[in-house]
Amino acid sequence: MRYFTLALIASMLFSSATAQALSLTEAVRIALENNPSLKQSQKAVESAEEEIKTAKG
Repeated sequence: MRYFTLALIASMLFSSATAQALSLTEAVRIALENNPSLKQSQKAVESAEEEIKTAKG
């Protein structure tokens, strides 16, 4: 288990060293696009909007 943890930390360090630098705006955009809670909320809003359209006829 200890070796696995060390290997995991080492791989994270190496991968972050080669990662592309992002601007704050890009980082926020990516985070918002990939946030599962926000995706779920957006789907709920879309569903509610469809229900309103259906109810109005």
